[in-house]
Amino acid sequence: MMKRFFNFLITGIIILTMLGCSTNKTVENNLKANNYSKITENNSKVSNYSKTIENIAIEMNIPNEWTYEELPLDESDDYKYALKLYKSQEDKNATLYIYNQGKFGLCGTGRTVNSIILDNGNKVEIGYYDDQDVNWSDIFLGEFNIVFLNHGLDDDEAVEFLDLVKTVNIKNIEN
Repeated sequence: MMKRFFNFLITGIIILTMLGCSTNKTVENNLKANNYSKITENNSKVSNYSKTIENIAIEMNIPNEWTYEELPLDESDDYKYALKLYKSQEDKNATLYIYNQGKFGLCGTGRTVNSIILDNGNKVEIGYYDDQDVNWSDIFLGEFNIVFLNHGLDDDEAVEFLDLVKTVNIKNIEN
């Protein structure tokens, strides 16, 4: 009886360990020189994400309920980096893009703008279209040609995502 209990207990621990460690490991991805990412779990409800592309360093805290993945690049893409983030459905996501110089623009027709202050004190613009006041369209991070685009997040997730955006820190690093 006791042996059966211990076998059951050990099996349960192994299964829980495998399930709990699938996405919260430290990951380093050296795609090319000066282009790496690091994701670490800090034993809280967020993962600290950092990425360096050329001379731009991005850091943010991503809640563990959100899934994220770096998107592959194609030669025809107008951006040099993309990170997809979603909570409940992959096809309803927000994607961070770092665009090549001069390759990104926003249409002003029907667009209204609000601003939020990030945790680091910087101000970013949140764009809304067609009298939306909750579900944003884009979040423009200014001088670095970086933008989050909303690809169908539900209203609640769009609002929740703004808390994630507040943790974004972008630095221009010298080579």
